[in-house]
Amino acid sequence: MKNLLVALLALSAVSAFADNHAEHMHEGKNLKHMVRFMGFSDSGVSDSFDVSMSNTDAADEKTTNIALNYAYAINNNWQVGGTYKMVSGEKEVGLTTQDKGATTLGLSGYYNFGKSLDSTSYVGLHYNVTEATEDLGGLNTDKDDQRTDISVEYGHRFHVGHVWGLHLTYAPSIVYTASTLDDDSADEEVDTNTLAWNWIKFDVLF
Repeated sequence: MKNLLVALLALSAVSAFADNHAEHMHEGKNLKHMVRFMGFSDSGVSDSFDVSMSNTDAADEKTTNIALNYAYAINNNWQVGGTYKMVSGEKEVGLTTQDKGATTLGLSGYYNFGKSLDSTSYVGLHYNVTEATEDLGGLNTDKDDQRTDISVEYGHRFHVGHVWGLHLTYAPSIVYTASTLDDDSADEEVDTNTLAWNWIKFDVLF
């Protein structure tokens, strides 16, 4: 799925570049809205834009996933945005029902170095809070964790072309994240630092 998506985007870039280069350099200055697609799973589901539900009858399991990562351009250089994610799962095990879920709320800010949002280097600052709950259906099995992430991102958007009137960009980035996990079961806070290279990442602007 990933290889097919990359191949299609590469083909679109080659065919659209000659016709759209001059046009997008002008139109890119007027773009206001951005939706991010990144963190793709093996099934092609995006971690930052997704609305899906599944029901596995054989395992009596239901899952729901909602994810949205949106930003609005105040001007050609500054963008502000937010993140909302909700994952929930329910599984029947014998006579008990096991529930797991997590909700993420976040704020983001971007500074773009170029004049066109769809062709520019940028830096981003992100603040996300995730509340996770777990209930295994027995006594004293409830668990509530909270994770706070502060991330600094540097990346570049490469204009790919137009799809249904939307501006498609390939936007790889490097992200440094400092996280604090308030572990309910261990009754302690755990700090971690990670550095990630997001090479399967696309920003859609309109």
